[in-house]
Amino acid sequence: MSLTRSTTVQSQQSITYDTTIVDETIIGPPPEESLEKGGEPDDEYEGIRNRGWVCALGAFLVNFFLSGSTLAFGNYMNNYLTVAFPERTALEVSFIGSMQSGLINLLGLVLPLIIQKIGYRGTIHIGTILAPMGLICASFTTEFWQLYLTQGLMYGVGGAMGFQPAMMIPAQYLRRNRSLAGGISICGSGIGGLCLNPLISSFISKYGYKATLRYHGIIGLGIMIVGDLLCKPKYEMPRTTGRAKLIDTSLLTTPMWLLLGFSALVPFGYLVPFYLVPMYSVSIGLTASQGALIVAVGSGINAASRVIFGTLADRSLGRLNVMFLLTFISAASTMLIWPFAKSYGVLFFYFIVYSASGGVFLSVLPAIAIEIVGIEHLAQGMTMYFLATGPGFLLGTPLAGQIFDASNYVTAIEFSGAITVLASIMALALRINIGGYKPFIKV
Repeated sequence: MSLTRSTTVQSQQSITYDTTIVDETIIGPPPEESLEKGGEPDDEYEGIRNRGWVCALGAFLVNFFLSGSTLAFGNYMNNYLTVAFPERTALEVSFIGSMQSGLINLLGLVLPLIIQKIGYRGTIHIGTILAPMGLICASFTTEFWQLYLTQGLMYGVGGAMGFQPAMMIPAQYLRRNRSLAGGISICGSGIGGLCLNPLISSFISKYGYKATLRYHGIIGLGIMIVGDLLCKPKYEMPRTTGRAKLIDTSLLTTPMWLLLGFSALVPFGYLVPFYLVPMYSVSIGLTASQGALIVAVGSGINAASRVIFGTLADRSLGRLNVMFLLTFISAASTMLIWPFAKSYGVLFFYFIVYSASGGVFLSVLPAIAIEIVGIEHLAQGMTMYFLATGPGFLLGTPLAGQIFDASNYVTAIEFSGAITVLASIMALALRINIGGYKPFIKV
């Protein structure tokens, strides 16, 4: 029995289990199990008892800690710049948070090789321990540079090993509801930001940043263990008997190039508001707790919007339509509202609009990638997606921090908005490439 690549990919390749094929050999289940283990899931299995929803809950918990913590890094950044390390620049401090989010994505290049060796579960096990230990070890540091190794590097590597496998697993069980499952999984970051922002802000004010890092890591370890236990793959990543391919160039069709272009641009602006709003709120006369509350509420709205628009993208609006429209709204709100937000109410309003639109692309992107490359190439497609987003997540906020150090908030804000506008143009080009110029059809 053979599985063929999605018709969107023009260069097709046949894959047969336990036999030698033209380009590669993979190890997998016998032919009669190929549909259950590696093919498209059947619609009848997408009810509440489908294991994919349990895996989505596990991925939600993994994201709650890993991504929610990156959204809450602005509280640490504000403390480092004003109390703990006032001699440091915004560029130097923001790079710690950027290492967290950037490494989670950049390591997508090598993670498939690790997953092939030790499996999805084994990879998540390592991330479950390493990421929280990065925060705990950071609480014992005595020099600023040591935070790069612990809160940055250890957390980022552990986060990659936990986050990426957890995000891949629910799609193995679902087809019609992939965007919804992706929304549930990824909205953990928003709910995590909602819960962790006020918690971290309160702990820092009461106990200091070192004790907060310790408590943060211990709480995260418990959450990660539960998420780890729930993420059970339906099938393991196929193993190649020959030389492994890090990137399958045959998947790089025009739609995939456009998707990767969008994925490379949008992270440069996405996290900037989450990192700068706590500092910006203090600069306009608000308190640190008010800034943390704005980010917390916005994170909760961000989580809800991912599920709502993920569902609408699946059922009625279309994934590409949602990705383009909401990315453009987030860019427009950043450029047109944030620079004029000089009061608590206006800043709150801006961040609600931004949070409701800015992170929705994370819900629909995995499903769009699968539609382009096919479910049998899920791992390769997700690897290229994570690799494309890595530089933006790693360098976006440090660039904004450098711009802020050299000029002012408005310049950094406009940088964030402008690069997001470019990303929305790339999303529009992808939508036109696949769906044509008819504006009111589901794509």
